[in-house]
Amino acid sequence: MSDEASLYLVLCLLYAYESGAWVGNGSIAFVSRWGRWHRRTPSLVGNERWGWIGRELLPPLGTLLVCHPWPLSISPSGVVSFVALTGDTRSRIPQPCHFALLDRVGRLTREGSLLAGASGPLLLAASEGQAEAARELLTSVTAAPTRAREALVADHLRAMFDFEAAAMRFRDWKRVARPLRWLTVTAWIELFVVVPTAVWCFGSERVTAPAIALWAVTVVAVALAFARAHRHLWPERKRERREALLGMVLLPPRAVRAGDPLALELLADFHPAVLACLLLPAGESADAVAATVRDARWPSLPLHPDGPAEAAAVADWYRLRLTAAITDFTERRGFRVDQIARQRTADPQARFVCPRCGTGFVRCDTRCDRCGHTPVQPEDRCSAGAERPRGR
Repeated sequence: MSDEASLYLVLCLLYAYESGAWVGNGSIAFVSRWGRWHRRTPSLVGNERWGWIGRELLPPLGTLLVCHPWPLSISPSGVVSFVALTGDTRSRIPQPCHFALLDRVGRLTREGSLLAGASGPLLLAASEGQAEAARELLTSVTAAPTRAREALVADHLRAMFDFEAAAMRFRDWKRVARPLRWLTVTAWIELFVVVPTAVWCFGSERVTAPAIALWAVTVVAVALAFARAHRHLWPERKRERREALLGMVLLPPRAVRAGDPLALELLADFHPAVLACLLLPAGESADAVAATVRDARWPSLPLHPDGPAEAAAVADWYRLRLTAAITDFTERRGFRVDQIARQRTADPQARFVCPRCGTGFVRCDTRCDRCGHTPVQPEDRCSAGAERPRGR
């Protein structure tokens, strides 16, 4: 194999790696292929925390959006890095549990995706953006008087299920990212078609200098378009912008995939059910909302984190209000909650069913191992009402 062929092979391998993304195993991804969106979870390639999800090899043909389930339970009295609801009917991903009373949180500091208070670590988030969002929320909640904290948590939940805000941000992204997407197509054609063909026809010695000059012009154009779009979407993320621009200069495949960082966490602050209603076809979005409702009504066990009784009380308080927010969003989107939560099993011999995943069982004293040992129920009882918070 010639040196030129070896270099081209390395370039293709680097590009294939840049075309995917490492996503937290508790996160939910939405992948578009030829304009149609699909819901995905991380593959088996990875470890206990991260999984691999691939994108389309040609930038305009596919996009990857990631939604990170909110990792903190917050009440007027405390905060714990445990949320009983997972956002769908998968089992809960193990996570370290940290608890602190809000009056003792102290000064919050963030280093990467690790958020810490005066008493020690509070959260290892799925991304730096999620850690920063948690820091901002906790800062505002701890600074407020106790009687005002419940309203701040309610505002946080309302923003998480704001469908109109998610749709507006999605349209804004498509508008500002359109020039960058076409520039990345130009970069792809130049890097993988024009330059290799010229080297094959005329030899590397005659092509190298013009190819470097042409690529430099292309990278500058891509970098300017990326900086403009990124500054519009995330004006406060200056460090992230600088690191991305440096990567484009040093690694050609990263310049071709310059549009990916703009989309990856575009809607990460919203609940997965919101993204499902925004992106998926009607049938698939209904299935996703149904999974969210079942998870809220029959959460994966255990419902409480290991730790003091105050931590369990905080987790319960937040779970009830998150369940109420899910129910309210489901009804506002036109779904009948009792009907969409009903589970049926295809097994004619089964008389009982797991209310989360729909697995059929013969005996009534069985628990579903797939869903955190959830007790099975008769089919006609799998639309029982959910708990509602008292008061507000």
